[in-house]
Amino acid sequence: MTRDSEDTETRRTRLEEEALRSRLESILGGHGNLKDTIVDVRSPLAKPRTTTPSSTPTTTPPPTAPAAAESKLAAALAMMKKRLDEAEVALVNTRRALETCENELDRTRKMVSAREGILQVVAHDLRNPLNLVKVGGNLIERMTRKGADGTVPTPSAEKLTPIADTMRVAVRRMERLITDLLDLEALDKGSLRLMRGAADASQIVDLVALELGHVAAERGVRLEVDRPPHPVLVACDKDRIAQVLENLVSNAIRFTPKDKRVVLRLTEPEGELRFEVADEGPGITDPDLRRIFDPYFRAEIPQGRGLGLGLSIALGLVRAHDGAIWAESAAGHGATFVFTMPRRDIARDTMVELPAVKLPMPERKKP
Repeated sequence: MTRDSEDTETRRTRLEEEALRSRLESILGGHGNLKDTIVDVRSPLAKPRTTTPSSTPTTTPPPTAPAAAESKLAAALAMMKKRLDEAEVALVNTRRALETCENELDRTRKMVSAREGILQVVAHDLRNPLNLVKVGGNLIERMTRKGADGTVPTPSAEKLTPIADTMRVAVRRMERLITDLLDLEALDKGSLRLMRGAADASQIVDLVALELGHVAAERGVRLEVDRPPHPVLVACDKDRIAQVLENLVSNAIRFTPKDKRVVLRLTEPEGELRFEVADEGPGITDPDLRRIFDPYFRAEIPQGRGLGLGLSIALGLVRAHDGAIWAESAAGHGATFVFTMPRRDIARDTMVELPAVKLPMPERKKP
């Protein structure tokens, strides 16, 4: 081979290598880490050739640089595909985490918005009973005002009793409101402690029915009790379980029309107790049913006026007893609130302080 033909072959090889290198760099553009894994594809054939001093021309070996470069390119592409697959998986996981964060952020915004409006509701709910106490006090003051002759009249019991009853109810409403606010704050901070001891669930049901029976009667609602005829012992904080039942029953009475009924039921499935409060009211729509246990949630109906704390507190208290609570309803067909708790053997004279409980994330799932 003459020197001219050898130079032509060298130039052709160098051009092929440069074209391959340009192709590789265009594919790997922006992937610096991958570039570092690739060895320079230039071949010794691309360097200027020298010939041995001889009168006989030497033959040039066949070029091998393109094949080596193609092998390195395939390896680089395989590595790039692997890293792209890993990046795709990481992107999917990141999107899922982002969706979770967005949902949590949306829920937090709703709760913050509800908290911002809580003062208005508190002011409204406190103003009415305060006005009743104020009016009752003014009436009593007027009845006992000293006369012109200096004597102080003594009102009859018939006149004082209705005023005292109205004031007592108003004070209880304010006390209940303040207690709910404090309980929710304690649950939110995880600082609410319960005292668990042996209690008779049948007796708890009877006491709640006795306490709220007159409220139902005043509204023309029949409050019925369905429970076992014998004592039903359970380990619980009886005051807190009574608080849960009072909230459920009072809600049911408020939502039930006149001449309809509310049923408070206690049953004993194997290994647990089941409490049910069923009403014959308007029922709960599905959107409201999904949020009914959210703190500060209030249904968009006239009877739903209030702070929206009771069911959230009930949720926390039931779960603190390792129980579950949920609601079943269809619009126009009444609502049934159910909660269950496990049976435990505990000495009647033993009181156990339960760990502090925190308000759990709301959810509506039947176990």
